Amino acid sequence: MPIQPILIAGQWRAARSSGCFHAENPATGETLPEEYPVSTWADCDVALDAAVAAAEKLRAAPAGQIAQFLSLYADHLEARAAEIVDLGHLETALAKTPRLSQVELPRTTGQLRQAAAAVREGSWALPTIDTKLNIRSCLGPIGPVVVFGPNNFPLAYNCVSGGDFASAIAAGNPVIGKAHPSHPGTTRLVAEQALAAALDAGLPPSTVQLIYHLSPDDGLRLMGDPRLGAAGSRLAGLTWGAEDLGAALGARGRLEADGSLAPVFDLARTLCLLAAAAAGVPAIDGVHADFRDRDGLARELARARRDGFSGKLAIHPDQVEPINAAFTPSESEIAHARRVVAAFAAAPDVGVTSLDGRMIDRPHLKQAERLLAAAERLGRR
Repeated sequence: MPIQPILIAGQWRAARSSGCFHAENPATGETLPEEYPVSTWADCDVALDAAVAAAEKLRAAPAGQIAQFLSLYADHLEARAAEIVDLGHLETALAKTPRLSQVELPRTTGQLRQAAAAVREGSWALPTIDTKLNIRSCLGPIGPVVVFGPNNFPLAYNCVSGGDFASAIAAGNPVIGKAHPSHPGTTRLVAEQALAAALDAGLPPSTVQLIYHLSPDDGLRLMGDPRLGAAGSRLAGLTWGAEDLGAALGARGRLEADGSLAPVFDLARTLCLLAAAAAGVPAIDGVHADFRDRDGLARELARARRDGFSGKLAIHPDQVEPINAAFTPSESEIAHARRVVAAFAAAPDVGVTSLDGRMIDRPHLKQAERLLAAAERLGRR
């Protein structure tokens, strides 16, 4: 039996795979006949590029069009209900009735229709006008989202039909679904309905994409790719709160006489930085509470940038500009980073080289690449 295709850029296509797998009937232990691919990074890379292009179009799409997709998708699922329930039962051994047909499928279509109603109503964006502080804000799309499907809810939490999926789409974000290997056929079947609904609604074909399986290394790489707006882990970054920590401890102050953080607060800050690095997400330094103290803010920003934080929380609009400036790479930093990258590109097989009479090694290259990636995200090329 041929290996099942993946859904990339609106097309069901053969995966560039490193292997294949089969689902299993939990009730009998029988290996099911359909083969599914374990995708390599090449599939992820193409899906990410397609999702970035789709995100730009979705950002400009009328709310009614996104709502129409969600409603049509629910209709498509109901039209194929018997087939979806049969396959879901085969792959999971969950009862057709009442679990799949009377509980989980109605919950799934209900979530999609609730998301459609939320899109039409619009209050999810939380539009805010604060005339006193001269702040105007609203929520909006963040870009491509990856959703990882769990094993125990093949429909209501499915990577391409569940609540996370519906929420991401409702906010105008394309989804790359990573199926759970326990029910790949069910996921393929619902993804077919999602693609049909997207085309019927006139949304970009890459609004919904599907990969069945990945190696752990490629999964981690996918989660950390800068083209993503979010991933299904729900962890976008880490920060810490000195005021909250002080209140929890009953501390009477957080600073030493010289203005530096007291040891317990410095420990919390350091642990935040290390945990963010281990999780592969940005570390965001805590607030500088005295918004009139520009010199103190400047000192904290310099230290945060030096230590490896990617940003800093603001407590007042006057802090936004200096914070953005502090974490925006300068022209000289960008130029130096390019020279580091070029030095290693000229000698790709070495671990150490020299630049301006100084030794540089692979950690310097990693830092340079990170700085250039940040500069590109900020439009500084």
